[in-house]
Parts: sequence; structure tokens; C-alpha cells
Amino acid sequence: MHVTGFALLCGAVHSASLDKWRDRVIYQVITDRFEGGGPNCTSIFEKVNECTYGDYCNGTFSGLASKLDYIQDMGFDAIWISPVVANVECGYTGYWATKLWEINSFFGGADGLHELVEAAHARDIYVMVDVVFNHMGHTAVDAGCNVKDFDEAKDFTAYEPFNSVEFFHKFQPQVNWLNWTDVTNWWLFCLPDVNTDSPQVVTAYLDWINWLISEFHIDGLRIDTIPYVDKPFWRELTANISSHTYAVGEVNAGDCWSEFCPNVTWYAEYMDTPEGPVLDAILNYPASEKLRPAFGMDCRSSDGRIVPFMPMTELQSRFDEMRESTMDLGALGNFVDSHDTARFLMNRNDPVLLANNVAFMFGMDGIPIVYYGTEVLMDTGKPTPLAEIDYYDAPNLNRWPFWMWDAPEGANTFKIWMTRLIKFKKAMVKSSSKMVDYFVENRTYSFLRDQALFVTFTVGGNYTSLVVENDMVAPSLWTSDTACNVLADVRECITIAEFNRRFSRTAAGSPGWWTCTGWPQIWLPEELLISPKIELV
Repeated sequence: MHVTGFALLCGAVHSASLDKWRDRVIYQVITDRFEGGGPNCTSIFEKVNECTYGDYCNGTFSGLASKLDYIQDMGFDAIWISPVVANVECGYTGYWATKLWEINSFFGGADGLHELVEAAHARDIYVMVDVVFNHMGHTAVDAGCNVKDFDEAKDFTAYEPFNSVEFFHKFQPQVNWLNWTDVTNWWLFCLPDVNTDSPQVVTAYLDWINWLISEFHIDGLRIDTIPYVDKPFWRELTANISSHTYAVGEVNAGDCWSEFCPNVTWYAEYMDTPEGPVLDAILNYPASEKLRPAFGMDCRSSDGRIVPFMPMTELQSRFDEMRESTMDLGALGNFVDSHDTARFLMNRNDPVLLANNVAFMFGMDGIPIVYYGTEVLMDTGKPTPLAEIDYYDAPNLNRWPFWMWDAPEGANTFKIWMTRLIKFKKAMVKSSSKMVDYFVENRTYSFLRDQALFVTFTVGGNYTSLVVENDMVAPSLWTSDTACNVLADVRECITIAEFNRRFSRTAAGSPGWWTCTGWPQIWLPEELLISPKIELV
């Protein structure tokens, strides 16, 4: 077992605590699928080397480094990359580790990771690395779902540092969701479950994570599969790293766990409890599970479903619950698309609705995260005619190679619009301000961040269907005579009197009034755009 005492010996690290992340904007990539691979990756269409869930497409750290200008030009100042450690065969996502102290050679090894981080830091781009503590990978391709696959000591020798059966929970392929010991000991997807109750395991993990942060100058961590590990482990990890490294955890229970369905209190207790802090932050699933149906998509499934639009008032109720909880909302990681959820456009092919969801996500409290390809209208995840008969894996196709994406008409326009949104957010929407609901009805949700008024709709391009029951008047804190919509392709400024007429109850559904496109809007007093002058795309 590799134990050096690094957790006790390491000195200053180049990393960033929570407060340094609060005003960052994160771009998420799957390293293997972003840049550097060949022109065609057949493993997304067919079983290659018996890889049930896809195989490497040869994206690399150096390929990602070559795209940092692309990422920075949109306004992003942080990247979240998939796990970097050595993995089992077929482990292109990085979540099936074998050797924690070895950097994945498929991606470019330790030298490649050093070069990527150095290139990012030269641009003031933070680097967040995905890490896994719950489990290791299968020791053989598609093995692990039979006890015979793990009934001898040799079955664990491939793992470093956990090379013995004593470092794992007893094989458990089934789970009782109402028994929390069952949940935390369960072999998730039949992956070997590490015994994080063991003091030796805890020491080894702290040793490794401090080495990873210090050796590669990592700025932040995204932590996988949080609910499947007991909270005492997370408390010890947080106490060890939170002073110098922001960590955001994936607290995701799926749609429901059998008879158990998550609520806001359950989520909040993964950030803070009477026994002490658990994590700096979590990914914002409590908001996402209401945001997606509000904008017409399922909660979070990887294969995606169109659902009836949930009233915005129900979304508002979720935000009220979250504000009343103990969660630090400004620390949460906000997202629309991700590698674990269906892309918004996969089934709900409406870029206008996507734009509204994205604008809402950027305006709400928390740290925005954009999954690669969303900016160019990537809608992958559906079965493809190129695939072998009976071969379709939604998550694999949700991780489509970026270099193979044939962007549709309108993709560049959408990317320009998103760039404008990001630059406005960074200039005018600071973490010191809080989201304040302003006008919420069935198909529209408006809220303030300081003096910026975000106006979002769920009517898509069908703006004539918008119906409201009340007037939306200009906020009383505006002292300017005019206000401007900064998200419009050509900035539009109108008087406050015109604003009040435009957003009157009787004007809803009329051309050119509340909306003539269905796209989201951000209104700001004109004087705030002039001094200092705000330059947007």
C-alpha cells in the first residue's frame, strides 16, 4: 500500500479555496472526447475490444491545452476535466480507477497533465479535476457482477494502493435503499466498493489527494458518487483540503431510490450538519430536478424524456425551500447539460428554450458550469444509424467526440449569444449579490441580481402563447430614465415608461411586447452600461 505521509508533509499548494471560485465560470469536458483524437472514433458506434460502454477516442491533455483559447474567448475562466488516474481497459471516462498514483497514459500521462495545468494557469484559468473515492474499476472488462469475479485475493492485486480484499466492502450486488449501511456498502454498478470506514484507507486517500493537488497544482475538485460514502469520511476530507481547495460533490440520487425520494433537507445535509461541515458545495441537483421540467425536460435521466412544462411557480417554491435551508447557495455548482444527464436538445430540440434555461442558470446563485458542446447546440445521445445493431449506450453518445460534431445552422450564433451572457455575468453579476424573485407566473420567471433583471420564458419560439395575469413594472431601485436589454443581438434601450407598457398584462402575446422571439432578456439601467462602459460581444 502506497503511504508516504504526504498529507502531513506537504507544504503550500497552488490551489484555490471556495471564495476564489465563487465568481468563476466553468467549462466541463470529458478529456478523451474533447480534442486530440482521430477523425473518426468507431467505439461510439460499435463494441470495440468488448467495451460495453464505449472505448477511448484518444482525446488528450495536450489536445485540451490546444483549445484553451477557444474556451477563454467565450469567457470561461475554469475547466473541469474528467478523472486523470490510470483506469481499467475501456475506462475512457476515468471513473474506473486501477492505480491512483499513476496518471492515465491514454491522456498523456503526468507530463501531459503538468503541461495542461501550466497552460491553463498562464491564462488565469483554474483547473478542476474529477476524483472518485467510492469505488475502483472492474479488474476485467465487464467483470464484477458475479461473486466468482471477486472470490480470490488475486482479484484485487491490480489495484494500487488498495491491493487486498481487506480494503473493500464485502461483495454486495444488491441494495436495500431504506438501509443506509446497504447504500454506502453497495457495489454501485458492481464496481468494487472501497471501505472508507478503514483508518488505513482514509490515510491513503488523504495522502493521495494532497499529492495530486500539490504535484499538479490543481485548483479544485469535483467529487463523484457522494451519497454512497458515509459522511464522516467527507468531513475528514473537507477538513483536510477546504482551506486551500474548493470541492464540489455529486449528490445525485437519480429520479428516486425505490421508496426514497430526495428533498432539499437531504441535499443540504451533504453541506452542513450539526456534527460539522460535510462538503464545501454540491452540484445543484436540488434546483436542476425542477429547472429541467420547468423548461420541458425530464429531471436527469441519461436517455432523456420530454415532459409537460412544470409551472414556474413550482420552480419558485423549490428556490424558497433552498433559501430556507442551511445551504450556501452561492457555492453550488449550477448546470443544464452534463455527462450524467441527457443533453437538453437531445429530445427537446428547441434552442430558444435551451437559451432560457442557460440564462436562468447563469443568473441564479451559484457557480455556472457549461458542458462542452452546449455552446454549439450539441444534441447527441440518441441512437444513431451508424451504430451496430442492438448497440446503443446513451451515456456514451452523450459524450460524443467534440471534433466529430457537425454543428447545425445557428450554432455559431448561439455561441456568440452565450459569450455575451458570460461576459455580462462576469462584469455585472457578482457573488456578493443574491437572486431575488421579482415576477413569477406560469410560463415566465423574472428575478433580480443587484440591478440586473433576468426575464426568462418557457414558450420557446411560440411567443404568442404567453399569458400573464399581472403587470411587471420596472424595479423601484432603478433610478435611470432608460433601461437596456443587454442580451439582444443589437442592444435595445427604452424608457422606463415604455418598459412598463411593454410588460403590461394586456401586452402579453402581442408582437414586440413581452417577447417577440421567446429568447431570455436581461434588463439593466442604461447608466450602469455607460459608467464604466460594459463591452459585450
